[in-house]
Amino acid sequence: MAAPSREELLSLLRERLSPRRVLHTLGVEAVAVCMAARWGADTEAASSAALLHDMTKEAPDQLQLLRYYGILPSEWGETVPNVYHALTGAAFAGELGYDEELVSAVRWHATGRAGMTVLEKILFIADMADPFRAAYPGLADIRGLLYTDLDQALALGLRETLRFVRENGRPEDQFTGEALYWIERKWENGNV
Repeated sequence: MAAPSREELLSLLRERLSPRRVLHTLGVEAVAVCMAARWGADTEAASSAALLHDMTKEAPDQLQLLRYYGILPSEWGETVPNVYHALTGAAFAGELGYDEELVSAVRWHATGRAGMTVLEKILFIADMADPFRAAYPGLADIRGLLYTDLDQALALGLRETLRFVRENGRPEDQFTGEALYWIERKWENGNV
């Protein structure tokens, strides 16, 4: 089965998401494609991953989607409810025929993870740097690093994610902290 074209994904977006979420998604796509070109990643994969990253976010019942895709409680129980859409979105991307690299980028776009690939980093950061996003602390710094230091941009994004969830009393996803620890250890060991 061939994965959908960009035009088919745009049609799916308009069917499934509010106009505000579609605008956000298109902003993420623009940033992701430019970043992919800069960092030597597949621009088509970056485009598709960006268009898919929030495809299930506005679904009325994430738990029902988790059950539909057979995502076991042990898997979704390790993360927090506000990022369930990343798991269901990844399952949806896989169902559409996308490869594991792209599916993984959708899976980790909301939290990050230790050992992130270039495409995973790009989608995580592009989601935070969407040009239509309201300003938040650290956004200008993240945008300033998009094309000069991918790992520094990632670290800032991970720190900002942790700050945001803590300040807003939201549950903290374990994978974000693990990702930050991983990237900081890379620097300490001179592997950047």
